[in-house]
Amino acid sequence: MCKYLSKIRIFLALGVFGLLAISHAQARTLTVTVTDNRAEGSTFYLVVIPGKEDGSWDDEPAAQMMKTLPASEQISWSLEVPDGDYAARAYVDLNNNGVLDSGAFNRPTEPFALSIGKQRDKPSRHYKESIFVVNEDQDELTMRLYYPKPAEEELSSSSSSVTP
Repeated sequence: MCKYLSKIRIFLALGVFGLLAISHAQARTLTVTVTDNRAEGSTFYLVVIPGKEDGSWDDEPAAQMMKTLPASEQISWSLEVPDGDYAARAYVDLNNNGVLDSGAFNRPTEPFALSIGKQRDKPSRHYKESIFVVNEDQDELTMRLYYPKPAEEELSSSSSSVTP
């Protein structure tokens, strides 16, 4: 009885080790490059969400990070994620309240970035249009920071384009 118990323990240990090795082998280093940084010293938040047909920006993230932005215009960080489909979004928290602030029409009032989805050439605020793939051929993501116009500037530019 005792020799069978030790064989079962060895089998279980090998099984757990095998599962750990398989899950580690499937993890991939995703290099995220953020461009057009003009917010040195501000807090930067990034979430990478699994890309699912019925998913949304509110789903549980596969990876996330918070960093203080350096003086460089372009920054790169690495995240570990399994191969698969993802959508990513980020923002610079200028007022340090921990949320992406928005104004009229739910437009961001702080700098933000979105992933560019498959077969697209520009980012979209829509989750499904922001889904990209991570695999052995694609392990890099570049996200450009966009800087919204202040509300006063937006209102003045829209009113000046109206002809009486």
